Amino acid sequence: MEDGSIAWSGSGSGQAEYGTVQGAAETAVKKTADKLFKDILKEKAAP
Repeated sequence: MEDGSIAWSGSGSGQAEYGTVQGAAETAVKKTADKLFKDILKEKAAP
């Protein structure tokens, strides 16, 4: 896309068992990436 339109948006949050910032960030990124991939697959499967 070259017109400046937004192709996808999402958000995520995470919580780590031992409260580390890195663990929470990794959880948030994984959840957001999983949602993005599911949305992409769903869009490709639509007729």
